Amino acid sequence: MDQRMRVIFIYMSSGGSSPNNIPSWNPSVKASSKYLDPDNGLRSEGLYWMLCELLKRKVISDIVPIIESVNGSGSFRIDKHKGYIVPHLFCLDQIVRDDDIIFVRGGFRGWYVWLKTREKRNKLMLYAANTGRERWEFWDVILNDLNCNCSNWTDAKGRLWFNFQKPINPQIFYPVEMTQIYDVCIGASYIHDKKGQWRTVKVIDEFQRRFKKQLNCIMPGAERKGTKTNEAIAHAQRLGVHVSGMLNRRDLNLVYNQSKVFIHLGASGQNDRGPIEAMRCGCKLIIGSPAYHSLCVYENPKVTFVPMDKDDYASVAMSLKNILDAYKVSDRQESIDWYELTTGSTVIGKMTDLFSSLVNSNAKT
Repeated sequence: MDQRMRVIFIYMSSGGSSPNNIPSWNPSVKASSKYLDPDNGLRSEGLYWMLCELLKRKVISDIVPIIESVNGSGSFRIDKHKGYIVPHLFCLDQIVRDDDIIFVRGGFRGWYVWLKTREKRNKLMLYAANTGRERWEFWDVILNDLNCNCSNWTDAKGRLWFNFQKPINPQIFYPVEMTQIYDVCIGASYIHDKKGQWRTVKVIDEFQRRFKKQLNCIMPGAERKGTKTNEAIAHAQRLGVHVSGMLNRRDLNLVYNQSKVFIHLGASGQNDRGPIEAMRCGCKLIIGSPAYHSLCVYENPKVTFVPMDKDDYASVAMSLKNILDAYKVSDRQESIDWYELTTGSTVIGKMTDLFSSLVNSNAKT
């Protein structure tokens, strides 16, 4: 492969500065951030794991992870890779070469101005499902995994929409032989879709009133509230749901392995990686809005149940009862095998083909 094929992986923004008031930046200072924790943040990110695998296979020559933050800026080492925390992406002009591939995770609004300056100088690749950032005109490649059942295609602006399956880190999320102490793990994106958790709390309420049976449930994640979810946490606790708050990713892996069913009834926000992580650990899934998930999450009825109406809590509660009544530990292997078939064994091959085509192309793909 071309030895110049370095990937600048722009991972996260956590309080970047204004482009009109960028503080001085010294890349020789040792950086610090919660996102460098061994069991969370960057190391737990499936896209970072994927890039590390491509590096092992010599598909790419190096990975340069980037975090934007005015706090703890400088440089760091992670898994032998040198990365940087910068107060604003404009600081990257000291680092980025014109032959680098810039791989953007998330597409925070403030990144637009700097990324626009790299148009036609670098290959620009985006993974940011359903954020609206895919409308930015300068992308060369958009990794497309939402409700995607199509071949790769190029739009009128010359941007390649690449059929993709979202990776998770299989070194953090993997099946473990454990007793399933939780009937339900209540899932939703940590940031974007608390209403998804609120719907599931209402399903649990309906289940326990209708069938006079206490469920053992856990609701991990940020305890943020919104105008339509102010009562979700208190209501869940009244129902006996264990509201754990944020968990590190390895503890979350244990929760998935201890849960029979993972329920995500969200109807907005980004494609949540939670269902894929739970599938990898053997959970059965109930998904409310297939259009906001990868095809692999919902297309196998042996793994996933999709209700006709996610807001018909009585109907969803009945379906949940049927799933729990039929539950067998041996059936967890169906979910594990489906993950391996659709994601685990495919993503590296697809991305190898993509990066190989990029390095051999100077024009937009």
